This record gives sequence, structure tokens and C-alpha cells, in this order.
Amino acid sequence: SWKDAKGAWQSRSDFHRCVAWGAALTDVAKTLTKGSHVQIEGELQSRSRSETDHPHIEVRILSLAVISRAAIRH
Repeated sequence: SWKDAKGAWQSRSDFHRCVAWGAALTDVAKTLTKGSHVQIEGELQSRSRSETDHPHIEVRILSLAVISRAAIRH
């Protein structure tokens, strides 16, 4: 969230494809639900399904922190 030039609060959601394997996947599956707020750190990976397909960028999760809703309120 941020304040615009007029001082009004604004917000925007960005969605990214995130990938996790092994223990990281188990932890993610246990803790997240739709609408969860998270902070993710990871590596960007480019993938194409075929030579003619445009590459997709995904985040390979290295660490994940669930952010409580109380911490993000204005």
C-alpha cells in the first residue's frame, strides 16, 4: 500500500507463479490459504514449454514468510 499525490491510500496486488519442492512445498501447503499475505525470496527462472512458446518467468522459492494481517493494516 502507498499514498498517492493527494494523500489517499492506494493498493495493488501482483501475482507471480511460484515453485517449491520437497520440505519447502510441505511447509507452504500447510500454512497458506487463498488470500494469505506472504513475503517470498527466491530465484527467477525462465521456462518455455516448446521452442515456439514465449518464456514464462517463475520464482523458485528459497524462503517464505507469512505476514499477519494485523502487521499490514494502515
